[in-house]
Amino acid sequence: MLGLLAMWASGEMPWDLFKMLSAIVLGPLALAQPHRFDANIALSGLVVHLLFSICLGAILALIIAPFSFDSSLGVNSLVGALFGITLYFVNLYGMTNAFPWFAEVRGAVPFALHVVFGLVVADTYFELEPKDASLSRLGVA
Repeated sequence: MLGLLAMWASGEMPWDLFKMLSAIVLGPLALAQPHRFDANIALSGLVVHLLFSICLGAILALIIAPFSFDSSLGVNSLVGALFGITLYFVNLYGMTNAFPWFAEVRGAVPFALHVVFGLVVADTYFELEPKDASLSRLGVA
C-alpha cells in the first residue's frame, strides 16, 4: 500500500507495480498493457504480492525465533531492517536476471519500503509472540 501511495505521489502510474508483479506469473506480455487499469493484471499482481509478503514474513519469523532475536524490540527491529535491506538487493538486483523489468524500480523509495516491510513484520512478530513460555504452552498470553 505504501508503495502505491509513493508511486502516486511521485507522478508514476500505480498500476505499473501490479503489471510488473503480474508479469511474474502471466509473462512479459502483461507489461505491454497500456497504462489503463486492467482488473486481471491488478488482481494477479495483488495475489503475487500478498503471497510473497506472507512467505517472506514467515521466513523472517523462522529467522527471528530460533536465534532469540526477539529478546528485545531493538534487536528485533534491527534484524527486521537488515532483512528488508537484504530483500531489496535480492529482489531488485538478484531477481532481475529472471525478471529484468524490476531493474527500473531501483531507488531510494523502494529501498525504504523494503526496510519498512522488514520492520513492520519483525515488530509485529515481537508484539504477537507470547513473552512467557510457561503461559504460551497453556494458551494464555
